[in-house]
Amino acid sequence: MPIRFVHVAGFIAGLFLSTQVLASLLAPQSYVLRSRSTFELMALPLDASQRQWLQGRHELVLGTSAPDYPPFDMTASGRDYEGFTADYAGFLGQATGLQVRIERFASRGGLDIEGFGEQTVRLFLELGILSDIADIFTLDFDRIRELEGFGETSVNNLRAAIEAAKDRPLANLWVGLNIAHLGGAGGQVLARHFRHLDAILAASEEEIAAVAGIGPIIAQSVHGFFADEANRVLVERLRAAGVNFEGPAAPSLAQTLEGMSVVVTGTLEDFSRDGAEEAITARGGKSPGSVSKKTTAVVVGEGPGASKLTKAEELGVPILDEAAFVHLLETGELPA
Repeated sequence: MPIRFVHVAGFIAGLFLSTQVLASLLAPQSYVLRSRSTFELMALPLDASQRQWLQGRHELVLGTSAPDYPPFDMTASGRDYEGFTADYAGFLGQATGLQVRIERFASRGGLDIEGFGEQTVRLFLELGILSDIADIFTLDFDRIRELEGFGETSVNNLRAAIEAAKDRPLANLWVGLNIAHLGGAGGQVLARHFRHLDAILAASEEEIAAVAGIGPIIAQSVHGFFADEANRVLVERLRAAGVNFEGPAAPSLAQTLEGMSVVVTGTLEDFSRDGAEEAITARGGKSPGSVSKKTTAVVVGEGPGASKLTKAEELGVPILDEAAFVHLLETGELPA
């Protein structure tokens, strides 16, 4: 009989079932149990005495339903207790992984959905309000409004945050999808090169690898991700929800920093941190977070990082003030 698990972190360590107790869990009637302390939610076939045994040891309370997660069937192959715990751990990773993927999608580096943090994601998964990433855009707000802690203002703020997330840059979407080896910088490179999600869906692995700054490892990961049918279905659901698939327009600024790597440290007067990085990348340059032999220059504002300055001095990398930075942006030339 299938057993369904949602978030079950730490449960194996605390649930030292004997072989006899494990066998007794295979009674024909199924109940849902929720832990008061760790928000674990699972469907277990239990009779009254077994429920009482678990409740007494693990602070479990009886529920009525469980989210529609892929079933974990521990009886299919007649597994013994050791085999069961190994399979159970594997399924634990799958359930936990879904929560991590949704959190990553909603994080600041992804679609930056305010109010959609770890606790909210866990709760929505437990209650069956969420079952995958795309469900974020089809939430049942009437049901959420009935939950403790979600008043009218909270629900309206969450709805507005989700609507705003649809317009995030394409690079943020790629980061939010949590594609292996693809970080923020790589996402921006691909967004500027392909300019639309459909273009990368149609690209070969070789075409992706040929993009400057990407290479074969990222290309293989990106191509493999979008070749997967489940991910293609996810993409189409996001498209139907109105999520932005458009990349940045062709650059209107002269590409004065093409091939250059400019590190910014400290606070500038006329540029925010993000504004300085955007000014660099919009002109074809890169704006990494650390200094290396490949760094073209380090721009220093008020309160710079001491380690970056020390590294630049050790490597002989030019150090620029804000005026020299503006000159570099305009001309592509370092001061004499």
